[in-house]
Amino acid sequence: TAEVASTWISDGTADRIVKWKRAEMTARGALARRHLRTLRGVTPMNSPHLWLNLPRPWTADDFAREARSRGIIITPARAFAAGPDAPEAIRVCIGAAADRKVMVEALRTLDTLARDPRVAFSAVV
Repeated sequence: TAEVASTWISDGTADRIVKWKRAEMTARGALARRHLRTLRGVTPMNSPHLWLNLPRPWTADDFAREARSRGIIITPARAFAAGPDAPEAIRVCIGAAADRKVMVEALRTLDTLARDPRVAFSAVV
């Protein structure tokens, strides 16, 4: 592993990979911002993750459970909180999707889910 890393650093492969990943995450982030209407948050432009606030009455745990039932794995913010006061928010990894089309479809599904209070209330009850 060290030899491969050393070779990639020496021959410029590592730099090309980093540039490609930054460009890809920036493009995916722009797509996410364009397709998310309900879910909003603060995320750096080339981050592989979106941090999104949930509208009421959603809780992050219920939203994550409903997303999972639709085949989308997201993480409630409390998994990253150091204390008990985590926001009702989620982390979505946009870098994990196989391609941009799959990512956009998943984000549209999440956004639609966030707008449906009937599902939120049924998840809470």
